[in-house]
Amino acid sequence: MARLKKPSDFIQYVKKRRPKLDYQISKDVSIDWERSIIINDKYHILIGPENDAEYIKYIQGARVIVDDILATNGDWTDETRKCLNRVIIKVYKEEYKLSEVFDSTPWGLMNKNLTGIGATTLELGAKRDSIIVVPTKALAVSKVISRGIIEGTDKFKCYYFGSKYQMFENNPKSLKKYIEDQQIEYKKFVVVSDSLGKLIDKIEESGRKREEFFLLVDEIDSYQYDNTYRPNMEKVIDHYFTFLPHKRSMLSATVNEFSNPMIKKEPFVELEFIIPITRSIKLIHTFSICAELAKYIEYLCEKYPKGKILIAYNSITNIMSTINLLDEHLRPQCAVYCSEKSQDKPDKYYAEFSKDRLQEDKRIHFVTCTYFVGIDIMNQYHLVSVSDVSHLYSVLSTDKFTQIAGRCRHEDGLLSETLIYNTFNRKFPYERNFILDKIHKSLNWILFGKNMAISDYFKNKTYDTDPATLIEHSKFSYCNDTSYELLREDINGELTKSYLNIDAFLILQDIKHILYTDPANLPNALRTKGHKIEEIKAKFNEYQIEEAQSTEVAKEGIDENIKEAIGRIIDELRVKTPDQRREHVEELLRNHNPYEEYLKLFLKYQIYVPFEDLVRVLPREQYVRTNNEFEISTKFWALDDNHPVKHAIKEVFQIGERVPRDAFRGRIKTFFNQEFNYKTSSDSDATRKWGLYCEVKKISNREHGHVFEIISYDPLQYNCKPENPYPLETPANEIFPW
Repeated sequence: MARLKKPSDFIQYVKKRRPKLDYQISKDVSIDWERSIIINDKYHILIGPENDAEYIKYIQGARVIVDDILATNGDWTDETRKCLNRVIIKVYKEEYKLSEVFDSTPWGLMNKNLTGIGATTLELGAKRDSIIVVPTKALAVSKVISRGIIEGTDKFKCYYFGSKYQMFENNPKSLKKYIEDQQIEYKKFVVVSDSLGKLIDKIEESGRKREEFFLLVDEIDSYQYDNTYRPNMEKVIDHYFTFLPHKRSMLSATVNEFSNPMIKKEPFVELEFIIPITRSIKLIHTFSICAELAKYIEYLCEKYPKGKILIAYNSITNIMSTINLLDEHLRPQCAVYCSEKSQDKPDKYYAEFSKDRLQEDKRIHFVTCTYFVGIDIMNQYHLVSVSDVSHLYSVLSTDKFTQIAGRCRHEDGLLSETLIYNTFNRKFPYERNFILDKIHKSLNWILFGKNMAISDYFKNKTYDTDPATLIEHSKFSYCNDTSYELLREDINGELTKSYLNIDAFLILQDIKHILYTDPANLPNALRTKGHKIEEIKAKFNEYQIEEAQSTEVAKEGIDENIKEAIGRIIDELRVKTPDQRREHVEELLRNHNPYEEYLKLFLKYQIYVPFEDLVRVLPREQYVRTNNEFEISTKFWALDDNHPVKHAIKEVFQIGERVPRDAFRGRIKTFFNQEFNYKTSSDSDATRKWGLYCEVKKISNREHGHVFEIISYDPLQYNCKPENPYPLETPANEIFPW
């Protein structure tokens, strides 16, 4: 299998045509580039003679330890074989672990095409110092525990670095002790993305260099999905490229296309299974997700009274709706596994994994996207995955279904697998290249048109826009989808493109328009991958009204939990001084408080608004639109009276002035158009936006019909003066972000 059938003079052929090498890796490590059979500086495959035959000995720095389960070939860009797209490793064995093939992780980007084959385990056992980045703290800790302790001691072979989790807690002394411990020959650090930068700093402070470590980033595809709400993930990519080319690897079972040009240049190794890996999947298309899901859970409970059920659904609100629809006797058997930040939302149903196992006293287990990748579940269970187009963050790709199914690490696999999904009721215009063109035009406009002039007051003065404002302006959406920030700050504080967010946006569009515009598209896509598909007819009509009611009840319950928890925080702050409040909120934010959005707004505006007025007005609901409107109105209210924007607004309407409806709307639209070149979408849009700057009262009038009276320039009714004025130099686009 690994035997290379080639002319005896092939190596000489390679040597003659190989260009002179000037490659960083060749200066740092003893690698025989001249004998590599690949005419390409980033790929390295060595062969060696054995019993008059030549076998593969090394692939990308990893020694091949067996020769009977794989073969290799290249995917070349042209016939000259000077440019290689990828190295394909063909696997002829149905079940295997990576440690049966290699002694360490090959460098570069690797698509393993199968979950559960021990990629992180391979690197943990490699004879070198390593840093392994995994998606979740739960997985990081489980890897450390599974690696075990040094015989005759209580010391773990690996070191978990991150915020406190279970029995693991970092401190500088324990880290230094681990690095200096002579009993631990090869240092192995397991870390989540948020903590990688801190770990590298601590290692270098101890006297070690990052160049001494091999960096493995596992589940790299999850970065493309999750970076939109975990922005530190992209900083992992920044750190990745600070490691030597032969000392870094990123891998996944489902590698998508990357827009980052540096990742595109990485060597690409792909495992190709000759024996196809197929799954038997039931599909239910419905127009009533929660109701259908509840009935299906009840069906599984009745038919399989002893079997556990796991539901993958990335919506806590709809999970709670589903639980409310279940028979009362089933509700106590439910558990919800979600991020620590969101644990208050499921309240009494919140649960945590213990030693890679589901809670024993529960039968029905719901998991959110926190656990879609990067966790091993040793139980056997019925899997139900939910893809819901009513919430785009709940929409799943075929690759994501594969990742979710791969969480089950029981030797006998899943008991069953079912997908419940809905579709859009209409098709959307979609052309990928058109969207890409819009993205690049948008970024160019932001990066090169950084200044703006507003009204006569701004004609002779421009404001340089800071990175935070530019990032805010880089938000991009298509067909009224969720907006994505296309710019970010890298680990050096430099403004750069957020390639992972661009990837996430494009992946979402592909999923949305290719899989979910027709009920037949998803089953057809799964059949194309070789899976056995059984389509089950849904029963949804009778549940629609009940589901709507349940959803509203669940949402109200979550909102009340949020409000109650924030109320407790306010009570704690009320007895503190302003400085103490700031320190307390900063501490809560460092500990990833689930009400991060509320706390950040409090921290931002508490220097301008008196405490009691701020906590009275600041929205406690986690709604982006509400919070955006709060910020606009508060900034304007607190704005220095001499700011030209405030002058411009006050010139349009005077306090106490009453204006007929048509004249009122016309005056607003003219102002927006002349001063900002902004055309409001409708009369109601114009009125709503103006209501962010002025308190307006609508009055019935016999002569003019409806008239509008300007009550104040305090739309949130603070009814007080700012403790400090909002800075005079505030750019106008902060006050008019739309």
